[in-house]
Amino acid sequence: MTERGVVCAVDVGSTGVKAAVYGSDGALRARATVGLAVDTGAVTVQISPDQLWRSVVEAVRTCLAGSDQIPSLVAIATQMAGQTLLDREGRVIGPVLMGIDRRHDLQAGAVRDARQLARLEWWHRHHPEQLAATHRWGGVKEYLVWRATGAWVTDPSSASVSGFYDPVGLRWTPPPYLEHIELPHVLPSATRVDVLTAGAAEELGLAPDTVVICGIGDGPAASLAAGAVGPERLCVSLGTTTVVRLALDAGSAAAIPDPTPSTFVQHLCGGWYCTGQRAEGAVDLAAMVTHWPVSEIRTIGGRLTPDLSHHLAEQTGLPVRSTGAADGTLGLLLLAHHETDWLDAARRLPVLTESLPGKVS
Repeated sequence: MTERGVVCAVDVGSTGVKAAVYGSDGALRARATVGLAVDTGAVTVQISPDQLWRSVVEAVRTCLAGSDQIPSLVAIATQMAGQTLLDREGRVIGPVLMGIDRRHDLQAGAVRDARQLARLEWWHRHHPEQLAATHRWGGVKEYLVWRATGAWVTDPSSASVSGFYDPVGLRWTPPPYLEHIELPHVLPSATRVDVLTAGAAEELGLAPDTVVICGIGDGPAASLAAGAVGPERLCVSLGTTTVVRLALDAGSAAAIPDPTPSTFVQHLCGGWYCTGQRAEGAVDLAAMVTHWPVSEIRTIGGRLTPDLSHHLAEQTGLPVRSTGAADGTLGLLLLAHHETDWLDAARRLPVLTESLPGKVS
């Protein structure tokens, strides 16, 4: 196992940035949350790249101010399926699109979970000159890691939502209009990419030799933080949207059905995958519980309450357990401290609360 260090974990969602400092012993030292000034329209959700970076800087600096330890590692998770276009000079072309941007819904026939590909097809139709000028394409996390280190990399879960990543061959399969564009190099989530650039270190208030980890999508990070690894543990994430998710090993993953407009499949590593569904309101828990050998519910998210946990226990007839994690930053800690066995480390997280059907906790 890689030597452990003090970790600054950054989780960028659709409305805010959460930062946390964890000691080398894994204990939480400080936490901070900063809102994101996103520009939201009828179907559009975007932000200027500088505003996005400033929010990350503010969250990290606020968190450091409350910590008695200085991080030697940084790990980032972000909302998945966003979009960033960079020209050859590293300038962002247009705004950064957040993962919940739905402008591609205006394109006939674009009903699919591969939101990035659908969005790119919309962009190719309406702004071909911008794609022609693009040197690098990626999402929100790719942009932030690049801004921090200068490396253009991604992880399998983030690549999976593109619609043109082959998780078996571990390679990109882009449409012809992207063949001139540099796509991010896919690395395992726990890979130590590089150290901070001098400029990024100064802005963030960290040492220049601080190491940045490749990171993971915010959904899988939440599953790790909830200890929801394996087909018997269904993760219910209660944030801006409600998401139910299973992290499945190679044997179980073979039975994952093809994604539909309301379901998804994401590659974690090796033979491990996430599958589930997201919704603005209720999700079909019964379908997930019936299709898979689920024996418990794992919960995480800012909207979680004891009453809601009890309601989930009554609804499913299953115990509802929580590790006490509020967000995916704990999952990022596992990547930083368990480079080769982070899935096992997530399964070993202790349960702090439990709600049982028919019994008020």
